[in-house]
Amino acid sequence: MEHIEPWKNIIRQEKLRAIGVSNFYPDRFVDIVNFVEIKPMINQVETHVFNQQIISQEIMKEYGTQN
Repeated sequence: MEHIEPWKNIIRQEKLRAIGVSNFYPDRFVDIVNFVEIKPMINQVETHVFNQQIISQEIMKEYGTQN
């Protein structure tokens, strides 16, 4: 897992303030939030009048994540 150590160094040096994810479905988002050290601040998902992603919005609100 050589790709994890550079990220840990960035976190230790306080150069990372927030992370974001894109298009995580509610069940996958809950999985990642429960198993990571730094929680995503935003989940970029497509929403429009005909596809409002109500369930996703409720889960993001529950975890304090913007969408």
